Amino acid sequence: MRRLALIATAAALCAGLTGFAALEHTSPAPLPSWASAPAADAAHTPTSIGNVIGRLQVRLRRQPADAAAWAQLGSAYVEQARLAVDPTLYPKAETALRRSLELRPDTNTVAQTGMAGLANARHQFIQSAVRDLMSG
Repeated sequence: MRRLALIATAAALCAGLTGFAALEHTSPAPLPSWASAPAADAAHTPTSIGNVIGRLQVRLRRQPADAAAWAQLGSAYVEQARLAVDPTLYPKAETALRRSLELRPDTNTVAQTGMAGLANARHQFIQSAVRDLMSG
């Protein structure tokens, strides 16, 4: 049993490192103009993330079937929770990410990566590593 735990831990670490390496070699998809991030020289703050969340919420009220916007909203909630040290935002993030995956179950790497980030934020490292492998 101990050997299995060691193998699982090693696999999770390798998967995490592979995921980080893959992230360095991919360019992030540009945000649409309605969800533009703060200026490159501006630090991410709870306020700037809050503005992005607000714009995404408005968009989703008008276009509730926008899988990409749901994925971005979920990831923004994870980031806001991280910056504000507020884990009560995790259920909102999960709901938004799951909605995105319902709308686009295949080839939805943004939502899958968001779910991996959420699992990581919740310290569910094995789940995070598995999601990283599935999205990459």
